[in-house]
Amino acid sequence: IIDIPTPKNSIKVLDFLFSTPIFSAKLFIEKTEIDKRNIYRIIDFLGNKAIISSDDKGRNKTYYFDKLLKIIS
Repeated sequence: IIDIPTPKNSIKVLDFLFSTPIFSAKLFIEKTEIDKRNIYRIIDFLGNKAIISSDDKGRNKTYYFDKLLKIIS
């Protein structure tokens, strides 16, 4: 299990990542109903742990759950 900063949301986060391995922060917020501040904390955490990566745009980034994408491609 991923030790994310908001344990009460861990199932929502995991379900979202496995169902939508390519996503935007906006979609992450909409689908999980987790508030914006916490979503960005979760994204930062997952990025720092190399669980997700991004396209490095300044705005409107796309995030990738790389490990799942490697398995399914």
